[in-house]
Amino acid sequence: MRCLKRSIIVILMSIILIMLITLSLGCSNEKVEEEGTAKNLNIQTPTKYITFNLNAQEFLFVEEGIETANRVIDIHEEHNVPVDIFVTNTVIEIWEEQAPDLIERLKNSDVVAVSYHIRPPTPYASNYDFIGLEEMSEEERYETIVSYEEHTFDRNNGLVTEKSGGYEHVKQLLGYAPKSVGILSESEINGETAAQVFKDKGAVFYVVHGKSTTPYESENCLYIRGAESMALGNMKYDFYVRPESADIKLYECLDLEAPQIIEDAFKNIPDQENIFLNIKMHDNNFFSEKSAWSQVYSGESKRGFGKEGFNYLDLKDESLLTPEEDKEVMWTLYEATVSYVSSSGYNVINAFDIEGMV
Repeated sequence: MRCLKRSIIVILMSIILIMLITLSLGCSNEKVEEEGTAKNLNIQTPTKYITFNLNAQEFLFVEEGIETANRVIDIHEEHNVPVDIFVTNTVIEIWEEQAPDLIERLKNSDVVAVSYHIRPPTPYASNYDFIGLEEMSEEERYETIVSYEEHTFDRNNGLVTEKSGGYEHVKQLLGYAPKSVGILSESEINGETAAQVFKDKGAVFYVVHGKSTTPYESENCLYIRGAESMALGNMKYDFYVRPESADIKLYECLDLEAPQIIEDAFKNIPDQENIFLNIKMHDNNFFSEKSAWSQVYSGESKRGFGKEGFNYLDLKDESLLTPEEDKEVMWTLYEATVSYVSSSGYNVINAFDIEGMV
């Protein structure tokens, strides 16, 4: 009888032990599943990206241009927000001579990625082929553009000098090839050859925008781009196109607040796998009504370009300078936009980051 009781007790204890072990394993599995779900939530791929772009191109109001570039870097470093600064052959030549400290900031800032832009009077810029590039053989055209991108040029006649300059010089100064290049040539022949030159020198992205890829323009400074032509990984001339779902020309948004500008932009951009919202400024937008290159190399002034007696400095017009109160309005909006984007948790990137995506 006692043996029977002992056997029953042993059986009951075994059953209880098995039940406890089963419950314990169940709780453990639930915990693992919960932890796994939490981890999966944290690694979702973001779809919205923002880039800030400053086109530095001023060669008439030189002090103002230098001050602007430094102040933009100050703002982005303060808020730890990446920025792409596009330079030109001419601007780098001037900054080397008059603002070597700014060159050092471009090289050493943790938030700056330097890119490159061509402007007139380089003959492969839109409507500026004054040396007949299109009529040259492919080899001669290629070598001519290489010469422009390895030397400076005379600002009065557009011809290359013996002094080092251009994209190659910027590459040597920085220690890396500027990732993006704005070529903007309406000539397919010149544009394709220029693209090959820059690609051979290490550029990664071809900056494309304009009428052909701008099907919609809002009243609120937002320019929607063609989703297919501007998507990440798209190519032109066997060259990656810099992705640009939409372009905010911040200097046209002065009657709006930063949160409205950003949030309205994302609401208006059609659904895409990845959305790239580019916020654009030119240095002159902070202090002048016109850019130096448009003042000197377009309109009536273009007729005098390259002629005897033409001096680009004669076209410096102090009346174009923006009143102080208007300048501060622009600066206030710019910093508010950088601050808002930083505090809102958006993925702000520059050309270095985009290179890692393609």
